[in-house]
Amino acid sequence: MILYKHTDFTGGSMSLRLLKQAIEDYAGRKAIAPSQSPSATFVLAKGPGGKPYLADFPKIQFSVSHSKKLWVCGIQEEALGIDVEWVDPSRLQHKGASAEARFMKIAGRFFAVAEQNYVREQGLAGFYGVWVRKEAYIKYKGTGISENLASFSVVSDDRLAAYAAPLYLAELGVSKGAIGAYCSSVPMTMEAVVSLNL
Repeated sequence: MILYKHTDFTGGSMSLRLLKQAIEDYAGRKAIAPSQSPSATFVLAKGPGGKPYLADFPKIQFSVSHSKKLWVCGIQEEALGIDVEWVDPSRLQHKGASAEARFMKIAGRFFAVAEQNYVREQGLAGFYGVWVRKEAYIKYKGTGISENLASFSVVSDDRLAAYAAPLYLAELGVSKGAIGAYCSSVPMTMEAVVSLNL
């Protein structure tokens, strides 16, 4: 996998421009030509469940995530899902409730029992560790939040799982202050981390 990142993300059409730059870089590095013709266009299509893919580059699989000013995109030739979250306890405070009360309420609603226990033990870092793995998992599957998030667990033997049959899970070191995760049918092999600038 090659991980692309941008640290001054402002939203809007910027994500599409960054994705195009990342895809062009990846295709060049891997000498992947478009399936249709040399003049293929950069056309995003949606598969079952709404997961985006490139119609003219079927060998290129990607997943995009962003949080605050951080934008990341993982690209490889096998399907993948990635997620990144900026670790910010103040984002979890709501109507006078503490961050801990809020993340435990979210965990109670969306996490399996083993994950809830893990969060109780590990606190905020545990909450984010579980959350990004669950998001990466559903992004891999292309189901989005329509899938019951409590129906599967990314915690095994009181630890964050590295494998949720038949998928591999791994932490992504993306930026100080952020936590990320990777999910794919193949173990993660980080070939490069590329910083993009527009």
